[in-house]
Formats: sequence, C-alpha cells, structure tokens
Amino acid sequence: MRFLRLTTAALVAAFLLPQTSWAQSTDTHSLTSHGVTVGTSSGTASNPNPRKHLELLNQSTTATIYCTIDGSTPVAAATANQITIPPLGGIAWAEGTIPANKVTCIASAASTPLTVLE
Repeated sequence: MRFLRLTTAALVAAFLLPQTSWAQSTDTHSLTSHGVTVGTSSGTASNPNPRKHLELLNQSTTATIYCTIDGSTPVAAATANQITIPPLGGIAWAEGTIPANKVTCIASAASTPLTVLE
C-alpha cells in the first residue's frame, strides 16, 4: 500500500502542480547546409554574410581542419587566431555574437569534407 501512495503522490505532482516552463527560442529561421571540400591550400568555406547560426563540422575520420573566421589565411597547424577542428569534430555558434566574416579553411590532408550550417 505504501508503494501505491508514493506512486499516486508522484502522479499528482507531475500532472497537477505548476510546471517549470523552459524558455524556448521564438526565432524561427531556416538553416542552409552545404558541403565544402577543404584541401591543403587554404580556401573559402563560407562567404561573409550576417548569420544567426554557424556550424563547421569536420566529416573526416583522420584529417584535421584549421579555419579562420576573420577572413585571414589559416595555416595547417594549431596556431593562435584560428580554430582547430579535429577529425569528426565541430564548432558551433548559435547565440550571442555570430561570426559574419568570411570563413577560410585549410586541412592536414587533401579532399577533406567539411559541412557548413548557417
């Protein structure tokens, strides 16, 4: 009988007591996804534009991708002022200040696939 009382109390709490509402974004913009092949020479992964979201996803299981978000030229090594995306890794900006500059990338191996969501 005691188990039944706990279960009933839990049901009452779950369905009758005020619930905490979680803030949800009312910003409903669509995302554009495009694939980029990053090589061992730097190239543009995304042109400059105002964004509400930016994601860079490295689809390679072995190669590392290095990107800059200020339009400068990246180098294929972990250095300051650029982003290192490890194999099967990624980085995302979804709120706050979203980079609007050109995204330029280079990879540690030729023909490295990168997915860009913006």
